[in-house]
Amino acid sequence: MKNFLATLALLFALIAPALALDLYVAPPPPNGNGDNTNNNCQRQASPCATGQHAVDQIPLLNAGVGYDIYFASNCQPGPCAYPGAISISFWKVVNLRGSCANLTAASLRPSADNQTIVYAQDGAIVGVNCLELNSGGFANVGGLGGRQYSILDFRWVYFTNIAVGISIATSTASCTGPVYVNGGSMSVFAAASNNGFLNMPCLMTLLNGPTISYFAKVGYRSTISFGGGSISGGVSGGSQYAIVDGTLDAGGNALPGSFPCNVAGSGTVWGLPQ
Repeated sequence: MKNFLATLALLFALIAPALALDLYVAPPPPNGNGDNTNNNCQRQASPCATGQHAVDQIPLLNAGVGYDIYFASNCQPGPCAYPGAISISFWKVVNLRGSCANLTAASLRPSADNQTIVYAQDGAIVGVNCLELNSGGFANVGGLGGRQYSILDFRWVYFTNIAVGISIATSTASCTGPVYVNGGSMSVFAAASNNGFLNMPCLMTLLNGPTISYFAKVGYRSTISFGGGSISGGVSGGSQYAIVDGTLDAGGNALPGSFPCNVAGSGTVWGLPQ
């Protein structure tokens, strides 16, 4: 019996970490109590300091087990800002969660120019919910990105001064809830290239007159489906329409139509083969 109990205790010790599916992140002092040192992010009272550190605690090849990473949203003074791009790869299943009561209370930001704030790749499945993606003053910042057979699902996301909203290649992304674009100058809101599928049935609200060069770009053998989504709010700028490989279609027409518009019922736009 003693040996049996010892074996049982050892097995429990081995499997216990796999049962901790909630991970917690908060900014470091003075705005929070986040700390990455020797921290597996599993205790809400002792959160990690960065989203990437939390992602790194998730085991590889974890058989599709999903992890929820909760970003604290009660910083005083606020918002809770989280510098550093987050890359999720190797078949990890992750939901990044903020405050649905205040989308800008938990703000994910880059730490350098030319970064994409949340990037899914190599078969990862990623959800982004109730978070702000803010350039933080850096240049040419992307909000969401995906490649190499990843799946990206996002809703209640608040883009602030982002250069590229969503950009995917050889992956799937779906906007399943409303999103907000606040100010700034976007070169493109949504781009699918190299065998990507981007589903955009959601309501998009534009705030503070953002400049958008292109609403959507469709690339090589990719699909953008607009479903029943719509756009509200003011926008300034130039060529706002879906395009193929950076140009108009073979007939010289913008796809699926001039912007601003309600894109409901505009169907699917197929990229042209090269």
